[in-house]
Amino acid sequence: MGKIKYRLPTLLAIGFWMDAASATVLELPAWERNYTGTIAGKPVNVNITRFGNTLYGHYCYEPCNQHKAVIVLRGSLQDKEVHLEERVKALSGYWNAEISSSEIKGEWTSADKKRHFPVALIYYKPKNSPDIVLVTNTNDAGGYDPSKEIDCGNTPAISAIKLYRDGKLIQTLDTASVGTCSPFMPQWGDVNFDGYPDLSIVTELLAGPDAPVQTWLYDPAKQRYVDAPASYQEITSPEIDAEHKQIVSYWRGGCCSHGVNVYRWKGKTIELIDRGESYFQPVISKGKMYNCY
Repeated sequence: MGKIKYRLPTLLAIGFWMDAASATVLELPAWERNYTGTIAGKPVNVNITRFGNTLYGHYCYEPCNQHKAVIVLRGSLQDKEVHLEERVKALSGYWNAEISSSEIKGEWTSADKKRHFPVALIYYKPKNSPDIVLVTNTNDAGGYDPSKEIDCGNTPAISAIKLYRDGKLIQTLDTASVGTCSPFMPQWGDVNFDGYPDLSIVTELLAGPDAPVQTWLYDPAKQRYVDAPASYQEITSPEIDAEHKQIVSYWRGGCCSHGVNVYRWKGKTIELIDRGESYFQPVISKGKMYNCY
């Protein structure tokens, strides 16, 4: 029997074809929303994330800074119906409600199903922001499995963000975002203070606060989202200071090195205007010299 010989390019082509054949592209609607409203007439602050038909999040009774307990939410979205379980260590209740682009209205039920209270929540969507669909791949060789719950061992990697308005695709933004125990959600925010919401997504989570972020600025003349300049893309974990029209970035260089950078836009680029970092201060106490961090 003759031997079949494969050259390296042929083997690579076969391997690529096998990978492509085993992978499935999924396009899943996604959003992260902060709702305000009431449960049983009591004011609440609710954060819910959607990834496909999966919903997860948390909420607290106002004022949130005075309540240590964070109530965890998890469930599903079917058509326009929300079904959630809530937990504070153990199961504490159920939500059954209807959802629209701006509201959630329905009923909260206690875990023993004896108490029922109304849920009424409102979401204020950023003006002119499109709807988002995230593109991810499933892979038979140990990648994301959509039949299982999203967790630390089953987290989808995002390869593109598709933007829709009135059901029509208006733009596709390529990315490479890999979450840890859940996918990173795109975030709206006016990062260049021109009055238009821009779009950002964390691409990976590193040790400390130094998370790289990919950002697109809205160009009103083109009515499209364009890559933010390299000077902005290099800023890790940028935070918007709308009051002073600045971008603030907290960073960590090691166990004993922390700091904060402050940036301001100058034309179409962004420049570092201030910087502060940790240091050791010699201190004498009871005749002994110490270094205070």
